[in-house]
Amino acid sequence: MYGLFLGIHCADGSIPRYARKNVYWWEFCDEDEEFAKMVAALVARLFDVRPRIKKRGNRYVVYVQSKQMWLRLTQVFNLPIGRKAETIRMPNCVPASEYKDFVDGVISCDGVVFTDAGKLPRIRLRVRSKPLRDDVSKVLERFNIHHTLGEAVERTKVPTSDKIYESKFYRLDIYGSNAVEYFKKIGFWHPKKTRKFWKILSCRCGFGKTSTGAPSRES
Repeated sequence: MYGLFLGIHCADGSIPRYARKNVYWWEFCDEDEEFAKMVAALVARLFDVRPRIKKRGNRYVVYVQSKQMWLRLTQVFNLPIGRKAETIRMPNCVPASEYKDFVDGVISCDGVVFTDAGKLPRIRLRVRSKPLRDDVSKVLERFNIHHTLGEAVERTKVPTSDKIYESKFYRLDIYGSNAVEYFKKIGFWHPKKTRKFWKILSCRCGFGKTSTGAPSRES
């Protein structure tokens, strides 16, 4: 399941750059404690390490200090050290068999689930990296999931600061029955977003339902 981990990392993971040598650090942040614990368990299983979790403001930080894991991330997976938000993309090491896992990781972290003005389900990915947005788009095309693309300059701020600045964000939207198709074919590893999507479907007639009336999802 390295595809899932790599999607999670490209969205909300980081390999900090430190001035002093021999600091082999990886971390991940999310506002949902349940999801942070799931990511910690995944990392422990994949890399044979013991992640720790701490609260930082309103976010939960999963962090690992491991030279073995650090070398694997930087030398085997070729993940960048330091700033990556505008340039990160799907690593070449992700096999086609794990493209769906990678997209699941990205959208589970950086995607949002909501209903539009017509009360139809919508999934939106909003990232600062155009290459990452475009890589996700190509995977969705591969699985015949229709979506739209857009971009805009928006006002935002660093989570740990009150400083506001303008930045360009790249958007991907999946609407209505296409969002249901996404949920059936790829889904969300993030439990909160899974529950929210099920709730939206349960309030809509005719979307992704089986003959018994329950929403369906492919395994």
